[in-house]
Amino acid sequence: MNKRKLLILFSAIIIVSLQGQIYTNADPFYLLENEKQTFEYNGDYNKNFLFRPFLNRPDSTLIGNWSFGFRTELFFNNNAPNLENTSDRWIGKGLSFYQGFRFTYANKFLLLSFEPFYFTNQNKEYAQDWAEYFLSLPDSTKPDRVDQPYREEKFSKLNDNRPHTEEPYSKSGLREAQIYLHYNGLGIGFSNANMWWGSGYHSSLNMTNNTTGFPHLMIGTIQEQRIKDFGINFRYVFADSLKLNDAKPFYTALLGSITYYSNPTITLGFSRSYLTGGNRVIEDITRKEAMLIPFEPLYLEDKVDEKGNPLSAVDIWDQTLVGYLTLTFPEIGLVVFVEYGRNDASWDSVDFLRQPDHTGASVIGLRKYGFFGNPHLIGGIEYTNLMKTKYWNDRKNADWYDRWNFDYWSYDGRHWGAHSGPDSDDFYVYFGYMGEKLTVIPSFNYERHGVIDNKIPEREYEYKPEEYPWLQIWGNGHFWPEVKKEYRLDLKYKYKKYLFNLYYEYEVIDDDQFRVSIRDGAEYAKYFENRYSSVFWLGVERTFDKKELSKLINKYIVKN
Repeated sequence: MNKRKLLILFSAIIIVSLQGQIYTNADPFYLLENEKQTFEYNGDYNKNFLFRPFLNRPDSTLIGNWSFGFRTELFFNNNAPNLENTSDRWIGKGLSFYQGFRFTYANKFLLLSFEPFYFTNQNKEYAQDWAEYFLSLPDSTKPDRVDQPYREEKFSKLNDNRPHTEEPYSKSGLREAQIYLHYNGLGIGFSNANMWWGSGYHSSLNMTNNTTGFPHLMIGTIQEQRIKDFGINFRYVFADSLKLNDAKPFYTALLGSITYYSNPTITLGFSRSYLTGGNRVIEDITRKEAMLIPFEPLYLEDKVDEKGNPLSAVDIWDQTLVGYLTLTFPEIGLVVFVEYGRNDASWDSVDFLRQPDHTGASVIGLRKYGFFGNPHLIGGIEYTNLMKTKYWNDRKNADWYDRWNFDYWSYDGRHWGAHSGPDSDDFYVYFGYMGEKLTVIPSFNYERHGVIDNKIPEREYEYKPEEYPWLQIWGNGHFWPEVKKEYRLDLKYKYKKYLFNLYYEYEVIDDDQFRVSIRDGAEYAKYFENRYSSVFWLGVERTFDKKELSKLINKYIVKN
């Protein structure tokens, strides 16, 4: 064996990456290509992308099939932490580097995958309290602006927060680790892989890959079960004491869907999830009770005890119920979807019908492949609405993700639901070219935080305008919403099964952290109102199946 050539082969492999083809993962980075291929190459739409990950390429043999590959990525960010839906990659200020290897194996009864990875980010420091920091500087040394994200309470888990303070911040381990025992795609297993529930490309209410995946038990379908023209998915998920959530709660979910494959293809689905227990609540719940809680009655009236006490039906647990409707038109390459959810239980059916949008949130959108008769032109539009509903001032609202006792629906410092966070909305539009080798997709994102209820939490200094003039309260005690505008360009190029990607994003934050309300006498307003940042992302990846690897070994090792 020629050790030098073996080293060259290994070095060549180590600079590339993998998108697993045996199963489809949760990352929307691959969604458009996977969906487009389904339309083009299968003749009809025969995959359901509502709940990911799922087994993509079944194998009926005991020998099975496997693949492996690498992913290498380099990021540069010149300002506040940025980028959504990036799993373990937390892109703070400065340079970031990611290197991962993934192995995937599937046979008739087993699905196994794991990805050892290493990630590091310079994580350049900001002043943790911008008000105290700014005032501490002499007038002669005050900067032109202060761009440090300053977040408290329900806005503290947005993606521009800085939960990690190490310089540099580094992380390594096993991600996307899954092991499932199954029969024809129906099984049980453990995983820490990211999940995505919903048909959206940019956001979803109950589960996205916006943060690190958490370890969980899953029972149900890892591959859709087909009965004639119908497809069925159902899953039960349980996570025991979320370790990267400060509250350490249980997470339990039940989800399912049924698809009728016709023209159009119609998918109806739901997900019901609970956060229970943890170290920030006074009400006890056992592990068994937490595991069974998604099966409890839908309405509160059905939970009343035998004494008829209405309060017996009320608990402090955070229930989130989401319904999904997706219409797919295979012949014209169109996907239309609606996602609607509530995170507060109705008393009965009358209560639900009277105020159906109480605590409601939604995602609506569409994707179109083959605009103007050109098979390579694609585009879409998506709108996520998490704002307080119209009843918020008359009936107490259980704001989405605004539960301090469950660490604001966060894991590893970020929301695992919609990245825009509580009391927000998010508009996303994109249109571009996706060919066999080249992809060019420009896009625009308009996102608001604190649309209705954006008071900065009370702190001692916030009501002393003579000392902190930029914190003067506007009118009735509310500030204008914070507005984020992002201009993006996504470039991908395939060369001999290598996928190269270049992503650029320019971000503008208006009314940064609700400080636009600064008015008369606010001499320091100019320092804080807006924030600007740019992010570059360069990546390369490659997947090797067992046939390709056999050829490489034979060519570079056996023959030499």
